[in-house]
Amino acid sequence: MTAVRSSHAVRLPGWSETIVWGHSDGLINSSGPFLITAEPAFNHKVRSYLLVASCLVSSVEGSFPIRILNVTDEMISVDENELVGKIEDVSLSADNVIAAVNSDPDF
Repeated sequence: MTAVRSSHAVRLPGWSETIVWGHSDGLINSSGPFLITAEPAFNHKVRSYLLVASCLVSSVEGSFPIRILNVTDEMISVDENELVGKIEDVSLSADNVIAAVNSDPDF
């Protein structure tokens, strides 16, 4: 796992969501897929609630889309190069996906 940081500053109005481009602190050896997850320290830094969606992404010239949601009434800023999440390589095969779907009927 390696850290993901915002590539530019962004301001999120209350009750909104946006896609922010991010970059990795480490070297990424392929174009993906990768799993992005929230960094707990990011949510504690701001006194309000910003949520980072966990999602599968592909790299576009070393950058990744990150979905961020502001669940307050207030405008909140994310600074350029701010730590927002973690990224890790994911190995997917059709057999793994089918097995996961078939294992849980509520999936």
